[in-house]
Amino acid sequence: MEFTQTEFDRLIKLPKFFKDASGIQLPMQQQRKNYEINCSESDTFILDYDRKGRYELKHKTQLREGKHRVLMRIEINAPPHMRLDGTTTGRNHIHIYNPTGQISYDINIGHEPLEILSELCKLCNIELPQILQGVM
Repeated sequence: MEFTQTEFDRLIKLPKFFKDASGIQLPMQQQRKNYEINCSESDTFILDYDRKGRYELKHKTQLREGKHRVLMRIEINAPPHMRLDGTTTGRNHIHIYNPTGQISYDINIGHEPLEILSELCKLCNIELPQILQGVM
């Protein structure tokens, strides 16, 4: 289900918020959680946060539009990926949707779950709730 750059830009710019803002519990190590994200339009979003890793703790958090269309994903301590141009990402990188294929950039970000979530929310125009519960 491809969509245009114009549609991607529209979706990213929409002001979004957590459906249940009464208190967000981030996943513990070796867990994953999904959060419903709403906006004033009829579009529906899901924010996934995955802290599972076979050998070491990884973080993957992404915003999906609907069930399958990933708009943006941040990966920390992830295996390097091959980019479309043949170069390889670092272990900390971001994937951003592009109609010709996902574009990825290396990022310099901490490994704290709240910091990672905050960065994705900032980039995707998602309002963070006042109450966020810490994780270990």
